[in-house]
Amino acid sequence: MRRLALGLALVLGAGCAPRLTTLEVQDPFRQSREIRMRGARLACEHCDGSSLELNAESHARRGHATAYHLRVVYRDAAEWLHIRRGESLLLLVDGEVIRLSGFGSWRHRRRSLWGVREEAAYPIRRADLVRVAAAAQVRVRVLGARAYLEGTLRARHQERITALVDQTETEPERAAAK
Repeated sequence: MRRLALGLALVLGAGCAPRLTTLEVQDPFRQSREIRMRGARLACEHCDGSSLELNAESHARRGHATAYHLRVVYRDAAEWLHIRRGESLLLLVDGEVIRLSGFGSWRHRRRSLWGVREEAAYPIRRADLVRVAAAAQVRVRVLGARAYLEGTLRARHQERITALVDQTETEPERAAAK
């Protein structure tokens, strides 16, 4: 019985562990292309059983400027963070603070058998995303209604952000960079 329980725990645990992946979605009707990074779990010192992800996304549509977003994903067994509306994502990029505003997680909260999950998206300028990708160290603070969480972006996640920005660079952005 113990072996069965241990085997089941290993199989379920391996299947539920988030992996760092990149998903590309193209829509020929809207003439758009989205690239989404998933599973970028932050190194979090005081999360106490919860997890925090900071994923990057790009949304390119023909005839429009490419839009970039950072998406915070919070998971816990029982406690909600209630990510605040407004300026609730702070990035400390090589000692300089970048403050980002979003709508909070009020429309993106879910409860499941495994606990609670919240998501919040933050628009970010391409130049700031490039700074995040090239920084020596990036500290992240997410402000909730009752508390805040902090974490550090790992180097492999910064490499993925660099690749995401490079893949979505459009012709007008290339011309402006020259």
